[in-house]
Amino acid sequence: MTVIQDPIPPVQTEQPAPRAADAWHVQAIAWALILIGAAIRLRMYLADRSLWRDEASLSLNIIHRSFGGLLHPLDYDQGAPIGFLMIQKLAVTFFGSNEFVLRFWPTLASILVLPLFYRLCRLILSRRGALIALAVLAMSAGNSFYWADAKQYSTDVLATVALLLCAAEAFPAENTRRKITLIVVGAVAIWFSHPAVFVLSGIGVAAVIRWFAQKSRRRAAEVFLLAAVWGASFLANYLLCLRNLAHSDYLQQFWSEKADAFAPMSASIDSLIWYKRHFFELFRYPFAQALEGLVALAFLLGVVLIFHRRKALLAMLLVPMLAALAASAVHQYPFDTRLLLFLVPLTTIAVAAGLDFLCQGSYRLVGILAIILVMISPIVTATQTLMAPPKNCEISDSMRFIAAHRKPGDVFYLSPTAQYGFMYYQSRFGLDGVPVTVGARHLPALDDYAREFDQFAAKRLWVLFEDPYNGDPVREKQFNTEQPIAMDVLDTMGRCVWRTHPFNEYAACYDLTQAPAQPTALSWDR
Repeated sequence: MTVIQDPIPPVQTEQPAPRAADAWHVQAIAWALILIGAAIRLRMYLADRSLWRDEASLSLNIIHRSFGGLLHPLDYDQGAPIGFLMIQKLAVTFFGSNEFVLRFWPTLASILVLPLFYRLCRLILSRRGALIALAVLAMSAGNSFYWADAKQYSTDVLATVALLLCAAEAFPAENTRRKITLIVVGAVAIWFSHPAVFVLSGIGVAAVIRWFAQKSRRRAAEVFLLAAVWGASFLANYLLCLRNLAHSDYLQQFWSEKADAFAPMSASIDSLIWYKRHFFELFRYPFAQALEGLVALAFLLGVVLIFHRRKALLAMLLVPMLAALAASAVHQYPFDTRLLLFLVPLTTIAVAAGLDFLCQGSYRLVGILAIILVMISPIVTATQTLMAPPKNCEISDSMRFIAAHRKPGDVFYLSPTAQYGFMYYQSRFGLDGVPVTVGARHLPALDDYAREFDQFAAKRLWVLFEDPYNGDPVREKQFNTEQPIAMDVLDTMGRCVWRTHPFNEYAACYDLTQAPAQPTALSWDR
């Protein structure tokens, strides 16, 4: 007879017995996966990448504002949790403002996630399921540089895992200390992570399910205490910080028109297509680039299994997704990949539960094959990351080139996307005080750029363009159409004396006091 191990241990209503220690080989595998995941994140951290546009614009706020100034609406259309801003400000104050300092806490947070996540999975999944989940999360950093960026996304993941771990330890046990810990950690997490409120909503629904299941006054008191403390913390955070962010016209326009990140509320074919596309995008990253359908099936299987054994756990996994979707529908939270990084642990747990079930009994070969297919993309990408971390920006190379070849009296024209990186790096390369003009957004015609550059006649002009849209074919096409037009116009106005294209930046120097090298327009050298 084949014995099938339950991938979802049943809920316990009494104080749980101490869990037996895992066998040494299980612990060895777990620590090996944790070390691999840490190595991937450290490799990205040590790659010394330039700050990309959003990193630079947020870092400028952190560097140039006081601690109190960070409580006010941020410049450059940025927003971040106040707790994260304070951590970054402390780091900058004591250790300087280079890339390694600004990315230290986000990278550390992404590494701390790994052992906490495994501990969480061992409480709610079988040993095999926990190892599957840990393997996916450990390898997932290779799919995106957001895990080691000077932004709040990895802190969101850490807050998610910490909250779920506190809940998983507090709910089955009649332990007052653990429940107090859950209440305090939840109230604090709201200040360090915007989506923490979605995770807390899932934990709150789980508490309500336990209350209805046990019909206990004590459970009712717990629910009301959680709601009161977390609600008060969220209200204070909203009044102090979130209110201004939610009403940013630029962010509303960007996420609505350009990113298509707000869920439609109408009943139409286009709306169904939007929901279908975003559902599968939850699994395209971090699991597999071409097998999101398989991962989605494993996820749904895991959801069914969890529903039959642990309804409270299912609430903790699904409600945050639904809450984020609801917030997106009312234009309060974009349903976009980087802002949904906090969901990765939740989807990973459900997928691991489904794959674990398939690895048992007569399904064993199917389960093993499914795991292999699911893990191919993360493993390949993680290997590529260890050898050559992905890039998003190398504007510092362009700035170094400009500093080496500029002359006194040179003037500068920056595309809107290049201005924040220029502002961050200009002191490092001795470009403080140079005359700078930031161009208008989206100039698709020759006449538009001709009018833009007329003001620089008889001067030596540096132009710096940056394409920040890696992976976005629509916006990349728009940029790659407009940027060569600007170069064609300048080629008819003067002589190009220097140019460089290090990655996705385009820097060139034109002496507009000299005649063009050729009378006809030239295409930009790629």
